[in-house]
Amino acid sequence: MIEALAIVGTLVVLSVLLGVTELAEQRIINEPLLLVKVASSDTLSPEYVEAYVSRRAAKLLT
Repeated sequence: MIEALAIVGTLVVLSVLLGVTELAEQRIINEPLLLVKVASSDTLSPEYVEAYVSRRAAKLLT
């Protein structure tokens, strides 16, 4: 009985981890979203933003 619960618990934990990973990829690590956040930042210098966005956009297009 305990073994069955351990297997189910492991599957639940893995499902939660996969869900959190997917959410992080969509909301945090998403490259176009990251570019928008950097481009709209007021604390970064315009030169840095331009260089960063052009480097990353070139990688996205290739």
